[in-house]
Amino acid sequence: FLDGALMTRAVIDDSYLASATLLGVYGPYLTVTNSNLTNVPLIGSTFNYATFGPSTNLNGANLTRSSLIGATFTDVSLNGTTLGSSLLQNAVFSNAGLTGTLFNYSDLSNARFTNSDLTGANFTGANTSQVLWNNVICPDGTRSTSHGDTCIGHL
Repeated sequence: FLDGALMTRAVIDDSYLASATLLGVYGPYLTVTNSNLTNVPLIGSTFNYATFGPSTNLNGANLTRSSLIGATFTDVSLNGTTLGSSLLQNAVFSNAGLTGTLFNYSDLSNARFTNSDLTGANFTGANTSQVLWNNVICPDGTRSTSHGDTCIGHL
């Protein structure tokens, strides 16, 4: 168990943490690469300006009520991940698998999605002001490029 761990500027590489419990972790500027955090509960954690990827698996992880301001997710799998009621302002999702991800009631203002699949993602009640949708598959399965590079109206 690493509940409440202080991980400022820590580096996690080539690690298998799929059975770990990481509630309330404080890890700004954390770097996670080539690691498996499938289904890991990370509720209420702080990962502001953290870097996730490449080859990091967060499928099914629970990041409810977490702070990920300015975090970067590149070549990461977040399918079915729960990010509800989280702070994701200025977060960057590039080449990310986000199918079925829950963003409900999160603040995604100024976030960027590039070359990512959001099929079935839930944005109910989320703040999506100034979000950039660059070549993504929208939650309804259509492409942002078909709607003037936006998914608004297709969430």
